Amino acid sequence: MENSQWLQPSFFITVAVGLIGLVAWFIRLESKTNSNQIEIERINKAADEAYSTGKIERKAADNALYNHLMDNSKHYNEQFMNEFKAALDRRFVSMEGTLRDISGKIDRAIK
Repeated sequence: MENSQWLQPSFFITVAVGLIGLVAWFIRLESKTNSNQIEIERINKAADEAYSTGKIERKAADNALYNHLMDNSKHYNEQFMNEFKAALDRRFVSMEGTLRDISGKIDRAIK
């Protein structure tokens, strides 16, 4: 009976390291999720406390948030997006030229 490549110690070590890495990644993700949830709860508790003591009026806070969300200039910069789109266009044009060159070389090599 010949030795199987699946029974080699190097294979088991590789699989074990991969599984340990996967478990560590899941634990890290879970801790990030938990810390985000704790922070959200802390912020909500502070906001509820401020609302209940009258430091902040809920309607005024809701209006401020709504106005912020509707103001596109805060999160969308048109000049930046135009520059970004122009850069993408330049990149794709150069890629198309490169692909044409490669296609031509392949066609010449085949003939």
